[in-house]
Amino acid sequence: MGSGSVERLQPPPPDAPNIPALPVDVAACERAPVDTPDRELDAGEIERLWKTDRAALAKVNACLRRAVCQYQDVREGIGRVEGAACESIAPVETPAPRLGLFKRKKAK
Repeated sequence: MGSGSVERLQPPPPDAPNIPALPVDVAACERAPVDTPDRELDAGEIERLWKTDRAALAKVNACLRRAVCQYQDVREGIGRVEGAACESIAPVETPAPRLGLFKRKKAK
């Protein structure tokens, strides 16, 4: 059997720290990349897909930050705090709502 099987689990020592489970919102933060159609895309479609992908990436990064903060809290609780504190990690910036990356040429 693989590691973590029921046969290998031992009760923790009485002085073991209580480590909380990963928050449900963090565990559910997986995002798939944008699905692109198998055809030529115009600039508007590319921009829309790019923005959708960037928004999903911002959500994943926010989840990662929450996970890092929880991990830091757990480490502080057991007295192991080398490295950057959660407060020193800058929050993820959300992408601008309208970037206009693809400028449309004006008709002559």
